[in-house]
Amino acid sequence: MSLYEELHEQLQTGHEIIDQQHQKIARAAAKLYEHLWTKSDPAEILKLLEETKALTIINFNYEEELMTEHKFGMSLAHKTQHDRYLDQIDTKIKHVRDGKIDDLDDFSKIIKNWVFNHIIGMDRKLISFLKTK
Repeated sequence: MSLYEELHEQLQTGHEIIDQQHQKIARAAAKLYEHLWTKSDPAEILKLLEETKALTIINFNYEEELMTEHKFGMSLAHKTQHDRYLDQIDTKIKHVRDGKIDDLDDFSKIIKNWVFNHIIGMDRKLISFLKTK
């Protein structure tokens, strides 16, 4: 079973656009994970990291717009997690550019943190809040 298949159900929040964005990020992350596993060309790994980051930024910007528009009370904590996750991706990009391909365990922890702590913990709270509006 691929990383994407493992994450698919856990990425559901009940908000169609956010769920679609999460699926795109998960597909890109799974592809990146596979390339890391096979020790692919660092240029390809860098390309996939940057793609994952770009998709993530689209998702985060969308969520942050919703939070602002609807005055979500947990916006600061939510945005702080967004910033932390983007910092982790930037660190990975810098490592690859410097010729250091991090081990899979570290990357796997970042992905699991995003899914379990952010999507399940924060995004679902945002969606629950929006449903009350």
